[in-house]
Amino acid sequence: MVSIINSAYGKKLNELRRSKNVKQLVLAEELKMDQAHYSNLENGKVLFTEGLIKQICKYFNLLPEEFKDASMAILTDEVTKITGKKFEDKDASIAFKVVYLELKKQLAEAEKDLLNLKNKLDRYERASSEAKLKGTKGIYVMM
Repeated sequence: MVSIINSAYGKKLNELRRSKNVKQLVLAEELKMDQAHYSNLENGKVLFTEGLIKQICKYFNLLPEEFKDASMAILTDEVTKITGKKFEDKDASIAFKVVYLELKKQLAEAEKDLLNLKNKLDRYERASSEAKLKGTKGIYVMM
């Protein structure tokens, strides 16, 4: 899974490209990649490497820190949307912690759901085995 940071980088890249009225294909060729890969960059589905960030910054005449800072501003806005809490750019580490805790909570809920499904599957498999031993043709299991 690509990180939320790459998603913010992608949004910033999209903003920069649109502000200069540059087509995706043109920028993709400049960055020596195909248009589909470039599109995945803007959609946050591809990892942004330091080398790639430098190439982007060179094209748009930016310092890497400017690109990253602007991306973090987008990230903090996204965190605000997710959490309903407003964070300043300087509070990015707090914002990351809030997102981390929210994702950790969602993961715990998903793990609980997964365990429930595993338990249901185990019950089904036990009932199925018992039915085979008894010679029962149909299996009806309350889930």
